[in-house]
Amino acid sequence: MLEDLFYNLKGQWHLIKNLGDFGIMEGNACFKLIEDHILHFRESGIVIRDDKNQNKVYRDYMYKLDKKTNQILVYFSSNNKINNLFQTLVFDKNFKKAYGSHICNLDFYDSNYEFNNENNFKITYKVNGPKKNFQIISEYQRS
Repeated sequence: MLEDLFYNLKGQWHLIKNLGDFGIMEGNACFKLIEDHILHFRESGIVIRDDKNQNKVYRDYMYKLDKKTNQILVYFSSNNKINNLFQTLVFDKNFKKAYGSHICNLDFYDSNYEFNNENNFKITYKVNGPKKNFQIISEYQRS
């Protein structure tokens, strides 16, 4: 079941990301199979801030299916290579929701994934730290 969900991610997605006080990002995301059980993920788009300033942005990750543990490992990526582990996604028994976390210096990133159906999913990041306290909501719709 997790394997079906994992391979269904392949392809193009439209992305809207609510960055709270930082603005809105709109763009595209793509999951591309690069090896068996490894998807390269790239999102890119434009951040529009409240003051109307705009910035082009992108982010790369590698998603690796671990069939033995029924988890997906998400790695930072650059130049199409796997870097440090970002988070391990632990799924509920129905594979509709997953949870992951990441510590970066003194900041804690708590991630919740919701897989509504094969054509859309949502990731909510809650970020807390000494100087950070915000939420990012990313909604993906198959293109």
